[in-house]
Amino acid sequence: MPPSGVQSSAPLTIGIADDLFGTYDAARYTADHITGARFVGYPSGGHFDQVDAGQRFAASVIQFFQSRKGQCSAVCQKSLSVVSSVKP
Repeated sequence: MPPSGVQSSAPLTIGIADDLFGTYDAARYTADHITGARFVGYPSGGHFDQVDAGQRFAASVIQFFQSRKGQCSAVCQKSLSVVSSVKP
């Protein structure tokens, strides 16, 4: 339970199957164990997907924020406005 007055929201976890650091399994595990979390997995992209496949990564983040638009705190709403201005 978060401290009083702190809003929490379920995270988005992104995993890349060919990431040699094992983040795919960790991302899936995290999403499976947090109510409402969303896991997005890709078969390839390596460890720096946000750099190497930036458009795909940005599209996943934008879609996640848009799906939570009505449930967002003020911080989430600000994040949504920022990421929505990015063209994937």
